[in-house]
Amino acid sequence: MTATARERILAATRANHFEANPLPTVPQFTGNDSVERFTEVLQSIGGKLCAYQHASHWPK
Repeated sequence: MTATARERILAATRANHFEANPLPTVPQFTGNDSVERFTEVLQSIGGKLCAYQHASHWPK
């Protein structure tokens, strides 16, 4: 009896074992400067912050 496509895919998936990689260190946000710290971390990984001063500026 031949294996179904599903069975072949599951068998191939089970046969491929990858080494576990350690999780990255996530910085803790402590103190009252959490917005500033978040901005620093975001920018350090290539992100950009879009800050609004008033809720009336938020998109609807």
